[in-house]
Amino acid sequence: IGGYYAPGIEVLGDVTNSGSFSMFSSNYGSYLLKIDGNLINSVGGSFTLGYDAPFFPFPFSAYNIAGSVVNSGTIELIGALPVQVTLQVNGDVNNSGQITMSGGSVLGIGGTLTNDVGGSFLLNGPSNQASVGGSIVNSGVIDLEGASTLQVNGSISNSRQITTSYYGNGGNTLTVAGRLINGV
Repeated sequence: IGGYYAPGIEVLGDVTNSGSFSMFSSNYGSYLLKIDGNLINSVGGSFTLGYDAPFFPFPFSAYNIAGSVVNSGTIELIGALPVQVTLQVNGDVNNSGQITMSGGSVLGIGGTLTNDVGGSFLLNGPSNQASVGGSIVNSGVIDLEGASTLQVNGSISNSRQITTSYYGNGGNTLTVAGRLINGV
């Protein structure tokens, strides 16, 4: 779905995905996809948002989820620097699947990020930015690569793995405004 100056799509409720959903755009402006409810991405579900117009570099492609996200599949944000692909989730994110960011993507989570056992939250770089308005509860894997940034306005409770530069792509920043509780 998408295209040059394509109008935005607004879903007036929840979105449940167990198949494949991809939205790439060369558009810019207020939003390209707005979900007024929650996103439930089930096992086997692939939900991909991106920007694919390297010849027309607009400042951003914006996506918005007014509710929360429950992910047990795969969610990908694919940017094309210098263009930022931005996803704002106003609620919580509960992840037992994989959330991957690349190419200068930006993810804002208004609530708490719960990364369950088997969950991966990966900022693959270059220059991805994620912010969590609440706290992080991690029982999975969180990794920052390629000059990526993770800002947590609450605390982090970690019982598994949080790394920066695990694959050798350094220059990352992890900022925690609250407490880091490790090994819980």
